[in-house]
Amino acid sequence: MQNFNNKDEFFSFLQSEIALEAKIENDEKMEEEVFVEKMLDYLVDLNFLENGIVCRHQGHGIKVDAFDLNTPENAIDIIVSNYKSGEDGIQRVGKPDVAKTFKRAKNFLEKSRLGDGFYEGLEDSADARDLSKLIHSKFQTIKKSRIILITNGITGPYEGVTEDLNNFSISYHLWDFEKLWQHVSSGMKKEFITLDFTEEGYNPIKCVDAYDGKKVFTTYLSLIPGQLLRDLYDKYGTRILERNVRAFLQARSKVNRGIRDTIIQEPNMFLAYNNGITVTANKVEFDIDENGNKAITKIRDFQVVNGGQTVASLWHTSDKNKAPLKNVFLQMKLTVINKAEMIDEIAPLISRYSNAQNAVNTADFSANDPFHRDLESISLSVFAPDPTGGTGQTIWFYERARGNFAETRARERTPARIRAWDRVYPRKQKFDKLVLAKLENTWRKIPHIVSLGGQKNFSHFTVHVKERIESKKEIEVNRNYYKDLISKYIIWKSTEKIINAQKMPGYRANIVSYSLSWILMHHSDAIDLKSIWEKQSIDEKLASIINIVTQHIRHVITATQGNVTEWCKKEELWEKIKKKKINLNAPITIKGQSSGNRIISQPKEINFDDLIDKDKWESLVKWIEKEGKMSNKDLNYSKGIVRAIIKNGAPSVPQMKVANKILNLARTKGFSD
Repeated sequence: MQNFNNKDEFFSFLQSEIALEAKIENDEKMEEEVFVEKMLDYLVDLNFLENGIVCRHQGHGIKVDAFDLNTPENAIDIIVSNYKSGEDGIQRVGKPDVAKTFKRAKNFLEKSRLGDGFYEGLEDSADARDLSKLIHSKFQTIKKSRIILITNGITGPYEGVTEDLNNFSISYHLWDFEKLWQHVSSGMKKEFITLDFTEEGYNPIKCVDAYDGKKVFTTYLSLIPGQLLRDLYDKYGTRILERNVRAFLQARSKVNRGIRDTIIQEPNMFLAYNNGITVTANKVEFDIDENGNKAITKIRDFQVVNGGQTVASLWHTSDKNKAPLKNVFLQMKLTVINKAEMIDEIAPLISRYSNAQNAVNTADFSANDPFHRDLESISLSVFAPDPTGGTGQTIWFYERARGNFAETRARERTPARIRAWDRVYPRKQKFDKLVLAKLENTWRKIPHIVSLGGQKNFSHFTVHVKERIESKKEIEVNRNYYKDLISKYIIWKSTEKIINAQKMPGYRANIVSYSLSWILMHHSDAIDLKSIWEKQSIDEKLASIINIVTQHIRHVITATQGNVTEWCKKEELWEKIKKKKINLNAPITIKGQSSGNRIISQPKEINFDDLIDKDKWESLVKWIEKEGKMSNKDLNYSKGIVRAIIKNGAPSVPQMKVANKILNLARTKGFSD
């Protein structure tokens, strides 16, 4: 991470990065979307979020910019942005503005939970409509939500609050620029979890200790109540699990049946049967009695580095099976690392060696792993060919750790040298570990895993790499591997552009991964990675194949009565798609007609001409308003169809289904078109 002298310097840097990334060639992202993506990265790095996913929508009284669904914990985070342009420096965001922004996010959440059919009116954003539908479908199971307001302004002091609404709680969290700066200036240290036994309603726990002799760490052995661990997991979720271990749990988590059965049937035997947990911390406080016996009262930076499955199982069994935990105790080995600068080095090793037979070893993986260091080194030494045949060779920059690109660029100092640097290292050729993971898992033909989202998909890739190492089939990171990787990225970006040209919004990342996986399975001969590297582009034949396949794939993934985003995460969908036969010599065969130079996919038995006729829909809106024979919901949806036609040339596939029903209903009630 680049060092900054003060928050004004960091603010200028942040706004400059946002503006530059928003203007990348062929990228239509607006500045606020880039800000949201950057903030999600920060919050994931801080363990505050698991896997934030951009999902932007703004309407009358509602707003959402991203979300994070944690199904095992029956929780959802709604992230909402209050973005300032930055042209006048750091701006102040007043309390009324904060309250209004929180209210708009809450409205989206509450209308989605309780408003039957609310999602159908979100015609401008397929992703937001999908999110709203998902929230409504899980109405009975979602128990809590965090609404997180992010802003590049400064709000002043804010005390978080929690509302309880009929067995559903909403807590409000604020991340303004001041709070972000505090973390950046302190080296991006995560928000520590401090376990205070008294505050949690427990007595201090007795312990015995041992020292390493070099004052690097101190280890304590003690017993900890299972109910306390359950409560901590309920309060903090996987934030109490050390991040490398947490990555593995996201990829492979299943409640251990043996743990569950012991809790339910023989809770008094849990201590005898279970290996306990291993915890790291940076500080511990004690009560010491007159005999010199220590009892732990407080643990700072409480992190479970081994035994995460046990902790999660305690929570699941208590929550789902209503099993009491009052007689459940666990052994806890607590290692306090006395030298703060060594915690990131020692904690993963404790995780690795605390149980040599535990599969969680495979998750010991970070930006400092040799795999990533080797890839970064190669990326800075291999020049991509100039596709014009000239001398304008460039570098594809692998950003091993977030901020490396900007820090390296800033070292050039003078404007002239920075411009020269930009010609060699174009910003649009920067990629990171999340991009790496989605490329590699797509080429492994597991698009349902890619659809889990950036962090969870990376977790699966992490496990794959480590398993390859342990099986003596390590991925050789060399120049050929790097060139092939860049060719894959060129194909991915080209596919995104082809989908954008189809003017059918929504589910782009899912369509890209599923489409390329299908092509790799059925027409891999159409992909010549070596040729793509030399040309730095795909050829017309592959572009044509991608154009046809993506339209078919869109139709398949949206042909569900359930939530499209969740459907894309299912292996069942991939099993269905990989068996699909697609005629690459003909446009999509589903009933439909062309709009301009593109082929539109839509449901069967729908008259496409009706659905792109703006005049017809404007007439329908006026007829409904005048006659009053149809509901306000139908009226609002019809207005949405008009906006969709104006904006995109046609409604989306899910919109078509509803629009067709409305139009047919209107005709039965006397509408003449």
